[in-house]
Amino acid sequence: MPDGATKVISNSQKSAANQSEDLQALAKLMNNELVNLNKHFDCAQKKIKEINEDLEKLIKIYK
Repeated sequence: MPDGATKVISNSQKSAANQSEDLQALAKLMNNELVNLNKHFDCAQKKIKEINEDLEKLIKIYK
């Protein structure tokens, strides 16, 4: 990207069955499924829940 950012596009709807446990958990997380893998996913799920429950934060993210 011109600003130096890197864009990553991921299709979480495709089966991750033959991928690593981390990638399988990430696909579940992206599809709003509960993940019980490690503290990093626990933290991500908590933050996602907080943002989704706070309309003002959600609006700031999408501006």
